[in-house]
Amino acid sequence: MSDLKTRTITGVIGLIILFFVLYMGDAVLKVTLFILTSCMIWEMKRALENLSVDVDIFTLYFTTFFMLITLFFQIDLGVPLMIGTMLTLLKFIFDEEYHLTDMVFTIFVMVYIPYFVYHISYLDHTPFIFLVLLIAFSTDTFAYFIGSKFGKHKYVPKISPNKSLEGAIGGIVGCLVTVIIYSLYFHLPYSIISILLIVFASICSQMGDLLASKIKRVSGIKDYGKLLPGHGGLMDRFDSIIPIIPLVYILYYYL
Repeated sequence: MSDLKTRTITGVIGLIILFFVLYMGDAVLKVTLFILTSCMIWEMKRALENLSVDVDIFTLYFTTFFMLITLFFQIDLGVPLMIGTMLTLLKFIFDEEYHLTDMVFTIFVMVYIPYFVYHISYLDHTPFIFLVLLIAFSTDTFAYFIGSKFGKHKYVPKISPNKSLEGAIGGIVGCLVTVIIYSLYFHLPYSIISILLIVFASICSQMGDLLASKIKRVSGIKDYGKLLPGHGGLMDRFDSIIPIIPLVYILYYYL
């Protein structure tokens, strides 16, 4: 089977499962988030090992599970995050083999993966939950086509040689237009502040992709894993979605 066909089949199946989980919501969504974040934590751990960084996998999984419990009991996610951070600090103080870089990256993974991702549960059964995917997919799609046709100025050639400034701008504009149409259709309120936040979310989507690529480059790996045939690991597919989630949560909760 060709690589393109494998990627297409995996992508279609993945989208069907993803939309099913988001549609069902509630416990299905929460448990799925736990599984996804647990897998992504392991993928990140394996990548960081190539940089001689040993994240505290026990604390990460404990905190991730604790966050799942807090969602069911409607407790703020900041509670398990604070406890997980304190456990990491204690380990650094009393474990001489646990270095400063290990502690810093453990906290980074804790915040960036489970804490960010679990916030999508707060958008459950609202049009905002699909807004996360819409921002990521529209940004990526418009950036690809605009960049392929008009891209001349490469702005991060050492990280991603195919990305151009024209494509990045096209992704932002295309995302904004798409989101405005979506908002009008679902009668979502929007203002200058929300428009600026959407633009920032589109930028962060692209930065999330670049961040994941940078980590792969410096750690010397091609993909984060092999869980998704033709795509790599979960981090390879969700890298541009993760940083959008807390921003859409802010848009929903505060604006």
